[in-house]
Order: sequence, then C-alpha cells, then structure tokens
Amino acid sequence: MRFPSDPRVQQLASVAVLDGTSASDRAKMCRLTTALALHAGDRLCSQGAYAQEVFLILSGEVAVYCDNIEVGVVHAGGIIGEMAFAGAVIRSATVVALTDIDVLVLNASEFRQLLENFPRVAANVDDLRVQRLHELSLMAA
Repeated sequence: MRFPSDPRVQQLASVAVLDGTSASDRAKMCRLTTALALHAGDRLCSQGAYAQEVFLILSGEVAVYCDNIEVGVVHAGGIIGEMAFAGAVIRSATVVALTDIDVLVLNASEFRQLLENFPRVAANVDDLRVQRLHELSLMAA
C-alpha cells in the first residue's frame, strides 16, 4: 500500500533511528507528530530547560552546544532530545538551527508511544543513547 497523501512518510525514511520501518509504520508515526519549520538562528531547545519534546530533523542542520561550546552538528535524518527521556528531564544541551529546518515534534507521551509501538525504533534509540553517552564521556575526559 502507498501513502502519497503525507510527504512526511517518505521524509521519515531518512531518519536514522527509524531504519527498518515500513511506509505503513511511518504513516502511523506521522500521526503522532507535529510539523514545525524554523529559520536559521532559531533555538530549538535550551540547556537546563525542562525537556518536553523530541525532534526528528527532516531537513537542514542544527548545532549542539554544551556550556556555550559547540559540540556537534546534527543533519537531516537526526534526532534531538531523546537523551532527556533516558532518565533526566533537564536538557543537557542547547540546539540552534544553522539553516532553515523542518522538524517533526513528539511530546513525551507521543515519544513513549513511538517506542512502545515500534520495538525496532526503541532499540535504535537505545543504541544512539549509548553512542551519545560514550561521546559525552570522551568530551568530559
């Protein structure tokens, strides 16, 4: 079955943590999300703020800052904010759009639904969390 009515279904195919999902699964995922467009220079989230959502980057790129030091860039296909739902509720980084970006937003409840309903995505997110925790530990050393 094809899902031509929502272009986000195809865009979600490029999101790394959604690897291995079908178009049908991605159509279901789209129903959990809210689309958001931001301009270069706009802030997506702030370090120290209460975490309320996760962002799937569909286009563009964002810079990630910890303590006002740029620690990385996340490109289209990336995810921002998943670390805040790994036990902490406070943002560990500030994220600013480097270019105009299109993102899909999931609030905490929607993100939990995504992980519960799609075990492969949950495993991919867990793998990403481990990778990012390792990177943070290397930066701290």
